[in-house]
Amino acid sequence: MKQQRGYTYKLNPTEDQEQKLLQFAGASRWMWNRALAIIEEHYAETGKHLSAYEVARDLLSWKRSEEMSWLYEINAQVLQQPFKDLKDAYTRYFKGQNNKPRFKKRGHHDHFRYPQGVRVEGRRMYLPCIGWVRFFKSREIEGVIKSVAVKRQASGWYAVLKVEREAPEPALVCPDPRSAVGIDFGLRHFATLSDGTKVESPKAYRAAESRLGKARRSLSRKRRGSHNWRLQRQRVALLEEEVANRRKDFLDKLSTELVERFNLICIEDLNLHALKGSLRLGKSMSDAGWGTFVHMLEYKAQERGKTIWKANRWWPSSKTCSGCGHVNKELKLKDMVFECPVCHLLLDRDLNAALNLVVVGLAETLNARGEDVRPSVFRDGEADLCEAGTCERVLAPAS
Repeated sequence: MKQQRGYTYKLNPTEDQEQKLLQFAGASRWMWNRALAIIEEHYAETGKHLSAYEVARDLLSWKRSEEMSWLYEINAQVLQQPFKDLKDAYTRYFKGQNNKPRFKKRGHHDHFRYPQGVRVEGRRMYLPCIGWVRFFKSREIEGVIKSVAVKRQASGWYAVLKVEREAPEPALVCPDPRSAVGIDFGLRHFATLSDGTKVESPKAYRAAESRLGKARRSLSRKRRGSHNWRLQRQRVALLEEEVANRRKDFLDKLSTELVERFNLICIEDLNLHALKGSLRLGKSMSDAGWGTFVHMLEYKAQERGKTIWKANRWWPSSKTCSGCGHVNKELKLKDMVFECPVCHLLLDRDLNAALNLVVVGLAETLNARGEDVRPSVFRDGEADLCEAGTCERVLAPAS
């Protein structure tokens, strides 16, 4: 089975190469803005949408004009990528998946992409029309390079390699409950596992919020465009990148550890966008990075042949008793302890939800493969655990 994977490396260009990188990024941004302007003008005049591919037909005539002869210095395929990106952006916009494409500003969108032609030899990377650029090779590349995106961040230039390689087929989940885990996300703790482990969140943004606020206030007091303003803007950008790197490092290590320990990982299918708005916890949820964590779990599980199971987002995992299956509809969001009025089970709210996730996830996953799950996973006695269609009736877990 083919699988695509990304590798990110920091480039170490010379001064001349860095100027070339800036030139390529500026050309890519210019092509996007020009194409977008033509599409909007055409729509304003005719009321019809003009495809980005139709605009791309004029690329050769632009090059031949005296004012735009500098386009010949840029790799031709790099110039064609903004049209493809713009077409994809409009496709997602018409489907309601994102906002309308906007013009890109200098300094905010310094990136470009090679669809082919990039080679790697040792610690050097060949970028067409730029040459061999040295980079910090933190790990070996496994697979065939399909495309390379070059972008500038506060700490320097980076190359993101999209690589295609063989991945194992998902293996059958072992029926042993010790090979499965349920994960309940939270804000007091980043996650609670069904084995009782509580994972503390580093709260990267909250930890740096004071420093970030001070740096941003200092930036606002400086005259825009001045030398001191540019220096302070760089300091703010470096702080923001440090926060993102701390969060990503934590999520990477935790997801790798869980995928290596367990064959089946059961999680909730959360509507994060709705939760951020309805609960007014957008800053804390964004700082936790649940969405990025789930994405990491999925691709790491795929390449190791493990399985990720997601519960129906409407299933009340926190309100369902893991002992008898009774749904306590009176449970409030502020209640940190789950108390069952039927069997009088007293349990941490998050742990109760994690236990429900692993029980139902293991049952559904094995039943889907024709296995019998009654002997070793559940005790006698049935309980209605799923009221929202996740499953009809499953056995309750052993206490």
